Amino acid sequence: MKYGIVLLITTLSFSFCSNENASTKTVSKSDLANNFKQNFIPTLTGSWLITDYMTEIEKTKSALKSAGKLQDVVEMITDGKANNDSLEVNVNFNNHEGDGFMLMNAPGQTPNSYKTDLADNEISTNFYELGYELLNKDTFMFLYHYDSGNKLLDKRQFSRSVYNPTDVNKAGGIQYFVNNKLLAGKYNCTDANNKQYNVQFLPDGTAMGFPDVTSYFIFTDFNGGPVPKFDEMFLESENTSTNYGFQISGNTINIYEIAGDEENPELGKMKYKLIKQ
Repeated sequence: MKYGIVLLITTLSFSFCSNENASTKTVSKSDLANNFKQNFIPTLTGSWLITDYMTEIEKTKSALKSAGKLQDVVEMITDGKANNDSLEVNVNFNNHEGDGFMLMNAPGQTPNSYKTDLADNEISTNFYELGYELLNKDTFMFLYHYDSGNKLLDKRQFSRSVYNPTDVNKAGGIQYFVNNKLLAGKYNCTDANNKQYNVQFLPDGTAMGFPDVTSYFIFTDFNGGPVPKFDEMFLESENTSTNYGFQISGNTINIYEIAGDEENPELGKMKYKLIKQ
């Protein structure tokens, strides 16, 4: 009899402790709502680029060679201004088309993730959620792709861009990143006539020091038309815009005139040789 009483007391004590521990892990709806507004939205605000593309640009030093990484959602931008427990996220698809989706204050499948209305155009019952994860103390956004049974199909990682979407004078997020990694800097320049001068490229597309060039534009969108054979850029002034090919090797950038025709372009005579200072 004593054994039964001890067992009953032990069981009740264990049950009470278990329920107590479980209750401490419960997160209220108000806590989730506050997390969305106070933590998630401030973390998301700004520009986020697909990490695979950023890594490939660093590796290849070529927008053309890296273009295969620009598939589906490649950039997300938000100003952080929520409306009725939802937030509009502007999206760059394939580095070619602009669109967007709504992020809702509705918890997702993983911690720090929330539901979206982003559609899967192939299977309508699939869905997406947006969240963030800490990797080696750095914050990354993830776009999670699920099927109707909540099975994770894939997830895409995004890194924060230094591009400020509120600055309308700057190039867009992908363009700003590519400019910064491929051309931005100061150079000793020698032109086709063997004249030398100091020039500078800024990440926002500004060019300085050239006698007849004030801005530049690197091609990053290769959707439609013939596939280029080499990296290309525009060098522009107030009234002119000229297309050039370029190659990067270490600290040297060679800029070439383009020969041939539109269907079969070739690198022509060297226009500028730039050596980074």
